[in-house]
Amino acid sequence: MAKLKTADTDGAQSVLVGLLDAVDRRSDEWIHRRWNKEIEDQAGALDLLQLSADDFYAHLLKFMLDALNRAHVEHTPYAHFVIDPVFDAQTYICLLLSSPHITHLKPIPSPEYFQNGRYQRYQTTISPNAFDTAHRRVGFVWLTMDRVMQSPQIIALLFSKLGMTPPDKCKAHTRIQLDRAGTRIRPHLDGENGGLVTFQMYFPLDKSNFDTGTELFEKHGDQFETVKKMNYKPNLAYAFQIGNDSWHGANEPMPQLSEGRLSFLTRYRVDT
Repeated sequence: MAKLKTADTDGAQSVLVGLLDAVDRRSDEWIHRRWNKEIEDQAGALDLLQLSADDFYAHLLKFMLDALNRAHVEHTPYAHFVIDPVFDAQTYICLLLSSPHITHLKPIPSPEYFQNGRYQRYQTTISPNAFDTAHRRVGFVWLTMDRVMQSPQIIALLFSKLGMTPPDKCKAHTRIQLDRAGTRIRPHLDGENGGLVTFQMYFPLDKSNFDTGTELFEKHGDQFETVKKMNYKPNLAYAFQIGNDSWHGANEPMPQLSEGRLSFLTRYRVDT
């Protein structure tokens, strides 16, 4: 990949502006806040956006398979693993730059996620129709991530790592999710709709929410004890086997002035 020297910052910025020509001003400002890495990594991220769909898929697939192979499974409080990091710097920045603005996400209409007159949790399911109003680059990147998570190679390795055998018809349901300031997520199992495995990757904008990641719980009567906490940090992902004891959540609310928790979530289910 071509790399730019620091002196070429203006040129790289011009390329970025060209890529964002169809994004509304609010989205443009949102994405520009992510433009805060070393210029060499920025240039590499921009190079990735020029790949063909199949080449970009092959690139992401290789990194994801390598990441899963590196994963070390733990069994307390239930089968899970953490990958840190998942991708190299250029690939991570490419994904970060391509994350959609909140105006491209839909609020979850639940009283549980509605406080002080506004919704706290937003999401969009990743599908060919999900990004009609967003820039073409956003759809290109996240539809490719969906394709990676649907890969039979990924499904086989992910389930094998967790000591499971995937069903004959296994489908990855992917979405981008944003939890806004003040959000608390009560302990839950993820077992609804036949859930089998959960995989989540974090995309922080800054360090303001570092201590607000997902917690794994043990349940004792009506009380929940935190056994492990995944800090909300860049390029970190975790996965766990869904079962009768897969209690998890996020008890620590985010600061009111934070950017929120942005993540890529995949839940594997039997495809009916």
